[in-house]
Amino acid sequence: MKRNDSFLMPDYYIHFMCKMGECRHACCEGWPVSISRDDYFRLLGLECDADLRRRIDCGAHILDHATPERYAQITHKYDGQCHMRMEDGRCAIQATLGEDLLPEVCRLYPRALRTTGHNECSCTASCERVIEMLFFRKEPLSLIEREIEYTPLRNGTNTVFDETSGNEQEFRLQLIKIIQDRSLPLNRRIINLGKELKVETKADNSECPIDTMRQIVSILDEKSVSLCDYGVSILDQITSIDKYQVLKAVFESCYPDWQSGIENVIVNHLFYSRFPFGDEGMSFKDEFYALCLIYALIRFLCIGAVGVSDGDEYLTDVLAAAFRMIEHMPFHKYASALMHGLGITDDNLISLLSI
Repeated sequence: MKRNDSFLMPDYYIHFMCKMGECRHACCEGWPVSISRDDYFRLLGLECDADLRRRIDCGAHILDHATPERYAQITHKYDGQCHMRMEDGRCAIQATLGEDLLPEVCRLYPRALRTTGHNECSCTASCERVIEMLFFRKEPLSLIEREIEYTPLRNGTNTVFDETSGNEQEFRLQLIKIIQDRSLPLNRRIINLGKELKVETKADNSECPIDTMRQIVSILDEKSVSLCDYGVSILDQITSIDKYQVLKAVFESCYPDWQSGIENVIVNHLFYSRFPFGDEGMSFKDEFYALCLIYALIRFLCIGAVGVSDGDEYLTDVLAAAFRMIEHMPFHKYASALMHGLGITDDNLISLLSI
């Protein structure tokens, strides 16, 4: 049964519209998208024409360890496309029967509605349209209250630490304000956010850690199907500190407002993930380490991207691919462990933020 409630959301949320057939990389492309038991059997029982029935019958398989929430998974064709995707890029279910008959995950993506603790909604930056709305705007994101109609969802829990108990949202919004303080360079704002989390980093004279970032991207490429092709191309461009500095100058010339763009992407991630109260039960320090890597990774990928292609579309695709990994896998937990394994500590963390 649908309800109407007030939600806190980034201001772009009310303007978001799916690009549908115009999307270069569909949200169902190459992803292990799972659907609920209710959605699976509802699709099997749909009254539809023969073409759509064939697509549906081939389009999903029951998982080996199925649960009511994660019961079946979309079966992709040889080219990685969902059986439902038509030649014009649209979903056959939506085009034929309407949006309301889509599985819940398809109907909502990239939106995320959360009613645990506080009512909030936002969009994941793994969607190329969301990246376009975030990276290419100069003004900072604002958070607004709006009443929306929604169907209550099964929600996960968020870890609550005693030191902020009862004030989690207020604390999170304070961290966002720190990131949006444009009187300071963006990497300096991240350091200040760390202080708010009681993580004291130390100044060091280390060189820009290009070799470390190359190693990180190479490792992440092996973990992420969506990122790997972009990562390989970018590593082919950034082969030395000298080549990096050249591409860095090109990137900052092409995108003089890059700090605003990356700020907006990070702020959206902080709000979307409810940082630092993720579902993985991590300490504030490890959450902060993961955030530092996200900044360094985004910056590194953006700079490398201009060496591969000088168009906005490629940069958009790289960022969306990165956030497919960041926001749809336990990235924060993996990132902090990866950094510790590579010897990144409080003593040299600032050098990573100088990337």
